[in-house]
Parts: sequence; C-alpha cells; structure tokens
Amino acid sequence: EEYAAAAAAGGDVFGKTVFPHAPLLASAELWAGRIVPVLHYTMGGITFAADGAVLSAAGERIGGLHAAGEVTGGVHGNNRLGGNSLLECTVFGSIVGNKLAAKAAEARRARDAASTAAASAPAAAAVAAPASVASPAAAAADFAAPSDGGGAASEPRAVSASELKAARRLRREMSRGWPR
Repeated sequence: EEYAAAAAAGGDVFGKTVFPHAPLLASAELWAGRIVPVLHYTMGGITFAADGAVLSAAGERIGGLHAAGEVTGGVHGNNRLGGNSLLECTVFGSIVGNKLAAKAAEARRARDAASTAAASAPAAAAVAAPASVASPAAAAADFAAPSDGGGAASEPRAVSASELKAARRLRREMSRGWPR
C-alpha cells in the first residue's frame, strides 16, 4: 500500500522517484524480503598441486597434507564464477580422495605382506632395522611408504619386531587424527 501510494505520488520519504514495479501492484501479489550483503567467498587460499597436495610458500609439497574445494586458492585466476566452485570441489575432492584411498590400500597390502612374512619366520631370524632408520617413527614410515615415491609399493621384506611395533603405533596414531 505504501509503495502504491508513493508511486502514485511520484516519490517516497526516502527520495525515490522511479517505481518500475508499480504496474505489478494491480495484477500480482507482492512479497518482500530483507536483502543484506554477505561475504560468501574470498579470493585466495591454500596453494596446492594438481593432485591436491598442499604446497609451502616455497612451492614444496607438505607431506601428508591435502586440500580440495574452496579452502584452496582456486583455479579461477582473477575471477570466480559462482557455479565453478561446485565443479572445483567435485574434481579435486575426487582426485584427493582417490589418491588417499590408493595410498591406504597400498599401506594395508604392505602391512599384510609384512605380517605374513613375520608370522612365517622364526622369531630369532627377524631382520634388524636398516641402519638408515633412525627411529621407530621412521621405521613405520619406511614400512608403509612406497620405495620409489611414485605409487609403486615396496617389495615385501621381512621386518623386525620393532618395525612392526612402530607401524602398529603409527596406525593407532593415524586412526586418532594424526598428525596433530
């Protein structure tokens, strides 16, 4: 009613003089809603590689850290079209998810192979940890990681009791959200 009266008078109390929707008043029911500006996106974010690995400020991969979706710096450059973010989340979420699932399966196969080897070898014949392994955590990483860094699993080998213990501890830590 106020809008119609202001339109008929040619202005309202706020100084508005143009009422393009006045013809709708006679033919349609109008609904009003409050519109407020909101921040829904910022340009920039975490720098990441094409496989989802997070990169440091120096451009080096940060081991074990991955990102996907709008937390990343994006692939839009100086512009960002709203619908593009959905595709970015889907594509990079799939890439990172598939990569981590394959890595988990590889670690599981290596663990199973090591468990089989350890169970079939006499306890006295356990192989000592290599001299290059400086700590139980390093032994667990050596035990679970591929040898060539490119996704191919290490050849199965006999492992020592300390390596198995370190690998089990690492698995427990990872199931609790490690690294913290």
